[in-house]
Amino acid sequence: MEKMIFLSLLLLFPACKLALKIPEIKSAKTELEEQVLGSWQKIDHDLILMSTVRGEGSSSRSTHPYEQAKKNRAFNQDDLDELRDQQIIGERYDGHVVILDQSITGVIPSDGSLQKLAKIIVAEENRDRKILWENGTSASHATGAAQVDSSRKIWTQDLRKHLKAGVWYQNEAQKWVRKAAP
Repeated sequence: MEKMIFLSLLLLFPACKLALKIPEIKSAKTELEEQVLGSWQKIDHDLILMSTVRGEGSSSRSTHPYEQAKKNRAFNQDDLDELRDQQIIGERYDGHVVILDQSITGVIPSDGSLQKLAKIIVAEENRDRKILWENGTSASHATGAAQVDSSRKIWTQDLRKHLKAGVWYQNEAQKWVRKAAP
């Protein structure tokens, strides 16, 4: 009986359609998959960029060498502190950073990669310090090697005051000593 009623309704109202929505099946990635997979490429690229920060011949976006030297020094500060704490590097009397000889510290270097890092950091730090010393003389409108030397001495004295206890440095007599605790 129910079937008869249904069929009669269909005959009476032929213009009415039964609206059934059938979901489409796509083989393409969903929006969520696109977002996740798309971000992986970006993360991978960023990691490559981060891993090459210390690359050979890195180009600077800063046009002024003084500003770049300040940024480099800030970037290297943690490495400098670690190398000083491990008695691998010290401060020379003339303001340069040097790799310490085992005969000075009595410490036997244990890690070859740390020695390699020390060479890179020392070269970068000395380059940046030289730029800062030269800029110190240009700020005072002074010229000549004597003025650079004067700027370097003032800078070196200030640096010694702020060294942590236990750091190796050369005094004015060019003798290696460790900074005493205050």
